[in-house]
Amino acid sequence: MSERIDEGTIIGAVDFVKIKEMETILMQMKKSICKIDGKLAGTGFFCRINYENKDVPCLMTNFHVLDKEFIKKKKKLE
Repeated sequence: MSERIDEGTIIGAVDFVKIKEMETILMQMKKSICKIDGKLAGTGFFCRINYENKDVPCLMTNFHVLDKEFIKKKKKLE
C-alpha cells in the first residue's frame, strides 16, 4: 500500500488562471496574434508601446521572419 501524499504548492509552477482572466487572454490572442509570410513563415503580435507619452502601434516578431532587406523591398505585409 502506498503512502498518502497531501497536495501542496509546486515550487516554480504557474498560479492558476481564473475563467474571466482566461477569456481576456483568449480575446487578446484572437485580436493580436498573427501569421506572417515574410522571409520565412512565422508569427507576430500587435501591441502598443508607450513612447514619449504616446501609444505607438507596433508589430513584434523575430528578425529571421522580417529582416531589414525584406522590409526595404516590401511596401505591404499580409
